[in-house]
Amino acid sequence: MLKIHIAKSQMETITNGIKKYLPIQLVDSIIKGEQTSTFKTERKKLTIFFSDIKGFTEITDNMEPEELSSMLNEYIKEMTYIAHKHGGTIDKFVGDAMMVFFGALKISRTFPPPTTNRIPPALLPDIDHPESLIGRIFPGLARWILRKYGHRTVTHSVFAVFILAVAMVLVMIISESFYIASIIAYSSHIFIDLFNYSGIKLFAPLSVKEYISFRTTSFRILVSSWKEYLLLFIIIILAVSLSGKTFSFTKAIRTVSKLFYRHYEGAMKDYQYNSKFQCIAKINYFDNIIREIVEIELPVLNIFPEKIFLLKNSKRIILKKSDINEIEIIRTEKATTVEKLSGSNLNELNNIPPGSYVSGRVTIYNYFPDIKSNDFIKLEKGIDTITLILTCVEPHELNQIMTLGEARLKKIEALKHKSYTYQLSQLKIEEADLKKKIHHLNAKGFYSHYSEIIHNNNELKKIESKIDTINLKIKTGGDDETLQKIEKLEKGYNVEFILWVYKVE
Repeated sequence: MLKIHIAKSQMETITNGIKKYLPIQLVDSIIKGEQTSTFKTERKKLTIFFSDIKGFTEITDNMEPEELSSMLNEYIKEMTYIAHKHGGTIDKFVGDAMMVFFGALKISRTFPPPTTNRIPPALLPDIDHPESLIGRIFPGLARWILRKYGHRTVTHSVFAVFILAVAMVLVMIISESFYIASIIAYSSHIFIDLFNYSGIKLFAPLSVKEYISFRTTSFRILVSSWKEYLLLFIIIILAVSLSGKTFSFTKAIRTVSKLFYRHYEGAMKDYQYNSKFQCIAKINYFDNIIREIVEIELPVLNIFPEKIFLLKNSKRIILKKSDINEIEIIRTEKATTVEKLSGSNLNELNNIPPGSYVSGRVTIYNYFPDIKSNDFIKLEKGIDTITLILTCVEPHELNQIMTLGEARLKKIEALKHKSYTYQLSQLKIEEADLKKKIHHLNAKGFYSHYSEIIHNNNELKKIESKIDTINLKIKTGGDDETLQKIEKLEKGYNVEFILWVYKVE
């Protein structure tokens, strides 16, 4: 029996070594006797696949060699898994490029997903990973550990736990609870990683052997999967139980269930799926005004990634995602009536019936109206355009949009009055009036109206001086900018809208 076990172990070692140089499917096929190892030629229809990483040179210009190696290894693992999963035979890797052909060999087994370097949700993130939370805080230290020892080695060993326990002895004097929590947290991180596909080097740097919880691949836990969250939850319960602190199992279950049930993202998908019907939202949320948790059941106007619009007593209310504890979307049997409006004739908006709600976009060209952003109207400014994003807007709130034409004409008049040409025309009217007045006074008698004639002559000189100044400004292009604005408003102005009008009862 011992000899058989040794022979089997040697055979596995040799097979695993060969698989590094030959396609896995070919090795499996030869071992199972489906193919011979003799050389032969065969005609087959194959599909050849080439790929590389877009912008690879730019991406890697500022990367350390160790980071580049880690990234490529991760990429090759993922691509190899995908190729094998779909029956592909990997021909070669050339830097970031790979060549795979399909149709040559049959798939004789399933392939486990590759280990990924994504950061798992343990109580403490990896300090040996530059992309983790702590790794970003201490990037130099994270790169040094990754470069010198690799990922999940010295920082995931029993020695790391011992060093942490010794280093935090002084912390225990200040807070024993914090000290114990830190040790448990760090240990839980290592324990959880022990259940992943790749395992950890538990006795690094003295030993490079990888320790994995289960030999059977199907029992192992994929990084960031629900099983990993469940394992973390069990560890927390055990840790709290051992600490002797009070623990609310109901609250804990509720917190975890939010990850899978009655969570906001799920509600948003439910609403999108049932968008042709009127929906009711059953929500448990924190009311910041009365400072209490409230449960409501209201019609939904619309739902977005960060907030939901509801209808309460014919008034719109907005709830933030961050305030919502639980949310469930309930579909009614009442269909939603939606009417699409599009074009450039703003008079069509007058036909929107009261009690409706409007969402969509209004784009205004070459005119920037005095409209302020609010919860229902958002402004996006461009170089020559302004776009109004409407969300659940009531018809009366469209008045400013419907009167854009009038507001534009007032703007044109204001610009004309501001122009030097207009000022010149007004001064010339004043000049003509003064000249008539002086002529009339002279006719009445120069000496009898001498002081008045002198005063009017002085005023006339001032006006003529202003006229000369303004004429100079006009000749040097002083009106060019204003005239361009007027021309844009008169000739370049346009409005385009695409709106959806709907009713919710």
